[in-house]
Amino acid sequence: MPKKTSSFNPTSPKTLVGTKYLQKKLLDELASAVSERNKLGAVLQTMDNGVYGVDWDGKLSLFSKSAEEITGWKKEEVLGHYCQDILKVRGQKGESVCEQCPLAQSFVTGETVLIPLCSITAKDGKLIKVASTYSPIKGVKNDLVSGIGVFRDLRKEEELERMKSDFVTMAAHELRTPITSLKGYLSVLIEEGKNLDDEQKLFLERSFISASRLESLTNNLLSVAKIERGTLPINLTKLVIQDVAQEAISLILPKAEEKGIKIQLKSKIAYQFQIKADREKIKEVLINFLNNAITYTPAGKRILVILDKTDRKLRVKIKDSGIGFNHNTQKHLFEKFYREHREGTPIQGTGLGLYISKMIVGLHHGSVFADSAGRNKGSTFGFEIPVEKAQASFNKFKALP
Repeated sequence: MPKKTSSFNPTSPKTLVGTKYLQKKLLDELASAVSERNKLGAVLQTMDNGVYGVDWDGKLSLFSKSAEEITGWKKEEVLGHYCQDILKVRGQKGESVCEQCPLAQSFVTGETVLIPLCSITAKDGKLIKVASTYSPIKGVKNDLVSGIGVFRDLRKEEELERMKSDFVTMAAHELRTPITSLKGYLSVLIEEGKNLDDEQKLFLERSFISASRLESLTNNLLSVAKIERGTLPINLTKLVIQDVAQEAISLILPKAEEKGIKIQLKSKIAYQFQIKADREKIKEVLINFLNNAITYTPAGKRILVILDKTDRKLRVKIKDSGIGFNHNTQKHLFEKFYREHREGTPIQGTGLGLYISKMIVGLHHGSVFADSAGRNKGSTFGFEIPVEKAQASFNKFKALP
C-alpha cells in the first residue's frame, strides 16, 4: 500500500498568509494586554487608597505607590515576602486578622471580603487605622490565581472629624454664657414686669421659650462632642428607677399638659429594686423619649411609661398612641441629626435627642429599640440596661400600680 504524504506545505502562499495573520493577531492581542496593563498601572499610581496583591502562596506580588506612602515600606522591600509578615493586619480589639486571612477567605468563597475598621502595621511599627477590602483574581480558565487587598487610610478622616468636633465644642461653649444671661434677664422681666400689657408678656414668654430651645441645642451639641471623643463622664450610683422615671415625668409634664396629654407610669418591678447607673444621664434618656412621644402624639391622647425586668436587664418602654412610623423609617430613628417629616406634624428639634439617648445607653452596656405597627398606630421606644442583683429591702416592699 503506497505511503500517504502530507499536503501541508509551510512555504506555500496560502500557509504564509495564514501564518502572517496569526502573527498579527497575536501581536495585536499582546499590544492590547500591554496597554491594559499600563492603564492599570497608571490607575494604581494615582489612587489614594493603598493596593497590594498576593499570589497563591500568600506572597506579595504588587505594592502600589499609595501603599508605600501609607506604610513607609518600599515596593522593593516587600515583594516576595509573606503579606502577614509585612502588614500584620489587626482587628478592632487588637487580634490578628492574618490568622483567619481575609484574602484566603475570598479565595475559598470567590467573593469580596470587607472589613470596615482594622489596623495595618507600618514599617516603623505604628498601627494605622484603615478600612480594607479583599478580592480574588481569576485567571483565563476562571480559576483563582491571586488576590488584591485595598485599604483606605482613616487618619485624615479622623483628623477632619476631630476638627469639626473642636469647632462645634468651641461654638457651643461661646454661646452658652450669653444664652444663660439672656434667659436670666427674660425671666426677671416676666416675673417682675407688672406694667407690661398682655401682648408684651406674650412676646417675652415666646422669647424665653426660644432661648430655652437654643440652650437645649448647645447642650446637645456639647454632649455629642463629648460622646464622640469618649469624654462624657458616667457617674455610676445605685438608684431606684421608679424615682428617676417620676422625676423625668415631672419635668416634661408641663409640655404634655399643653397638648392635654396624660402620662402614666406603670411598674412591674419592686419599688426598692436598685440598678447601678448614672442618674442624670438615665433621666436625660427618659426625657428625650418622652419629649419625642409628646411631639408625635395628637392632643388629648395618653403616653404610658412601663418599667419591667427581663433576665438580668432592666427594660423601660415609652408607649404612645401617636402617628407611628413604618419599617423604612425605623432603621434611621437613632441616627444623628435624623428628623422625619410626618404629614400634619411640623419638624421640631435637632434630631440629636434619640442619638444621644442611644449613645448614653450604650455607655451603660445597654441597647435601645423602637417599634410601631405602622402609620397612625402608635409607637414604642425604649431601652435595656444590665442590672445588678436586687438590693431590695423586702420589709419596705412597695409596687406601683
